[in-house]
Amino acid sequence: MSPLIDCVFLLLIFFLATRMLKKWEKQIPIQLPESEIQIGAEADLPMTTIGVDSEGRVYEGQRGSSDSMLTYTPMGDLATHLQRLATEVGPSTPIQFAVQKGTDTQTVITLLDVCQVQGFENVSVRIRNQPLHL
Repeated sequence: MSPLIDCVFLLLIFFLATRMLKKWEKQIPIQLPESEIQIGAEADLPMTTIGVDSEGRVYEGQRGSSDSMLTYTPMGDLATHLQRLATEVGPSTPIQFAVQKGTDTQTVITLLDVCQVQGFENVSVRIRNQPLHL
């Protein structure tokens, strides 16, 4: 009976110790940057903007008559669009995903995986608080 009690106490100590470590891991201080801080110089290469709404639908961003406003048109298959873009401009062109706030994280990860498979390395993600201008 005594070895069984020792074993139970060892298991209890083990589970308490791992529980405390898990609690400390959640308390890692991380400071996320504000979106106003991320203002930088204009890029030399023309950037391709791809919009993603909260349902995961993909849109191609196009500059309207004024350069400040992007309008989005529905896009078919992202992989086909990226293949065409790679042959026309090359895989070094920067791509920016304008993702609407509330979009599932797995959707964004899938889109980034498609870009990686197509050979694009200069890919960024921007979160939009407003809906896309269709």
